[in-house]
Amino acid sequence: FPSLETARHEVAAVRDTSDLVIAVTHAGFQQDTFVANSVDGIDVIIGGHSHTALSPYYRSDSTGTVVVQAGGYLRELGILDLLFNRKTKKILRSNSRLVPLYESEYPPNPVVRRWANRLSKRVARALDERVAMSKATHLKSSESECVPGNLMTDAMRWSTGSEAAFQNSYGIRADLPQGPITLRTLFTMMPFDNTVVSMSL
Repeated sequence: FPSLETARHEVAAVRDTSDLVIAVTHAGFQQDTFVANSVDGIDVIIGGHSHTALSPYYRSDSTGTVVVQAGGYLRELGILDLLFNRKTKKILRSNSRLVPLYESEYPPNPVVRRWANRLSKRVARALDERVAMSKATHLKSSESECVPGNLMTDAMRWSTGSEAAFQNSYGIRADLPQGPITLRTLFTMMPFDNTVVSMSL
């Protein structure tokens, strides 16, 4: 796993000047537990990607590192309680739990909802601008070439004048629908606000 070298390097850089070392990852439960069992000096790994609902947490027998992950899609809230000794910089006790987020029990906060509605109206004027038309629906694919991916990589080539372009297929988050194409459509397809980088090889 390439993450081992990175984890060891980063832990060594901050361990002596930190009370706690908490790694926030997006590599999946299998890789998180592998790092937890292989790298000394990480107190907690807060993970994602595999949408694993851990209750209770995973704790490495070899390093003591605690791994937590709270599933996915905002179905549950993960809570980790730590009893920490500031002098020794050691975790004395830990406990974790998952709280189901049923909408009937946790309705949207009215203040936040009003703020979000105002913000949505402000950005709608820009996002709903029509920029193109599509004669057919083109499906995204994570396993093979697809029209949305070709559109994205061609746009990179056109904008940089390069001969080749690459796009992470899992970064294509929506199909290209038939009909009017707006900036909202394109933002739904590419929501990560990535930066295009060109280089000579």
